[in-house]
Amino acid sequence: QRFESWNLLWKVTGRIIQFIVSAKDGWAKKATTKPTRLPLNLKINEHERNRPILNMCACPQELLKTARLTLFRIPQHHRYRPEITCVKSKEKVSFRSTIKRLCPWWDEQQSIMRMRGRLPASSLIILPPRDPLTEIFVRGVHTAHCHIAKDGLMTRVEIGRAHV
Repeated sequence: QRFESWNLLWKVTGRIIQFIVSAKDGWAKKATTKPTRLPLNLKINEHERNRPILNMCACPQELLKTARLTLFRIPQHHRYRPEITCVKSKEKVSFRSTIKRLCPWWDEQQSIMRMRGRLPASSLIILPPRDPLTEIFVRGVHTAHCHIAKDGLMTRVEIGRAHV
């Protein structure tokens, strides 16, 4: 609830992943020395003041993709844990499941549940409806594309590779 914007949540998650990766790479090699204290005084609510500092070291696209997938995994694991277990073990999903009609499958490479589309390249990520992260994502797509109508919004969400 702290983040009302999908882009802000996505980029902050990317920065956190960037910090974790650099901490693993840099601090693991220098286990005997303490990290130096940076004279940067960042405050979470001062976006405009922080922008020049954060733009000095941009977050790579691969980390932003990882952040996006991480944000999509969270609601999946909260809502579809039994379905994920079945799909991972290549069993049939329960007939009572709300996603059975989507023909879910487990993407081993990205560790996320997807639905089968008509085309092999159109496998969409399954997101639970009425989940806060799903709502933030859909609202972010809606506002990023000038408040488009329902059909256009569904198309844009699918282009973003997610099915709500």
